[in-house]
Amino acid sequence: MAPKKNTVLRKHWPRVRWETKHGRRRLVVDSRARDFPAGRREFWDTVPEALAAAEQIVRQKDNEGAASFAELGTSMEGQVRPS
Repeated sequence: MAPKKNTVLRKHWPRVRWETKHGRRRLVVDSRARDFPAGRREFWDTVPEALAAAEQIVRQKDNEGAASFAELGTSMEGQVRPS
C-alpha cells in the first residue's frame, strides 16, 4: 500500500488543501466555520495564490470583523469569482 500524500497545506482556519474537482486536482481555500457565516470555498490553481487568498481572509477578518464579509458578498454579486 502506497503512503497517503499530505493534502493539507494549511491546517488552521481557513484551511488550504488539495482536492480533485471535475477530474482536475486543484487547491481549495475553505473559510467555512460555525461562527463565520460568510465562509465559502474558493478554488485556485497554484499554491501561492491559494495561500495568499487565505491570508487575505484572515487579515480582513482580524481588521474589520466578520461583518465586512457581508458587505463584500453583496458587492460581488453578478461578478465572476476566480475559479
